[in-house]
Amino acid sequence: AIAVEPEGGEAYWSLALVLRDLERLEEAADACQRAVEIRPGFTAARRELADLLLRLDRHQEGLEELRKAEGMIEFGMGNSATFRVV
Repeated sequence: AIAVEPEGGEAYWSLALVLRDLERLEEAADACQRAVEIRPGFTAARRELADLLLRLDRHQEGLEELRKAEGMIEFGMGNSATFRVV
């Protein structure tokens, strides 16, 4: 899927979700980072990245990504999704 559709970022986001479920959080964060590099307005991936970074105790980076995601929603950019920090 990544080779077929690299420009949208969704494949990397999907990979990140699978890796997260497998508790491979560093790899999941890397995949989310790739998704937002490809598509900066991908709010769901940016929120997932924020959550992963917070779970990895990378609090400053996580909060920065969360602020970016919230800023996109405030200005009507990106897609909508729910978010929960655990």
